[in-house]
Amino acid sequence: MGEIGLCFGGPFTTTWRVRDYEVDGFNVVNNAVYANYCQHVRHEFLEYLGLEIAAYDGLLALSELNMAFTAPLRSRDWVKGSLRLRRCMAARAEFEQQLVRVHGPDGVDEEVVLTALATVVFLTRSYRPTRIPAHIRELLIAGRPAT
Repeated sequence: MGEIGLCFGGPFTTTWRVRDYEVDGFNVVNNAVYANYCQHVRHEFLEYLGLEIAAYDGLLALSELNMAFTAPLRSRDWVKGSLRLRRCMAARAEFEQQLVRVHGPDGVDEEVVLTALATVVFLTRSYRPTRIPAHIRELLIAGRPAT
């Protein structure tokens, strides 16, 4: 996958700091935590679009997450998570994601630590696949809140 490129006006990004409890005995972020980081970026993106995550609880499900690790994160590192829509189909959306170690909260990119491809499916209340609601599809494709 490599660097996330511009698509639908550019990638969405959010920055945070690695917390002490996310590292293992080798002082690196445990590999299972990276899935949480990817979910955090997707949820921040949905909030940025103005979608109330709680309103869709149980209706948005991760069906696939492929991650490629390229470098470790350590306690107190700053991380910038990026996301861009790769494809939006009838009942699912694919997101390219990337985590980069940065120098400080507004700092310059230092090193890509992970690239991922996440597939999210939309479900009915009985957990059957359903079409993405039109207003959500439009927001995902635009990559920005409705005006």
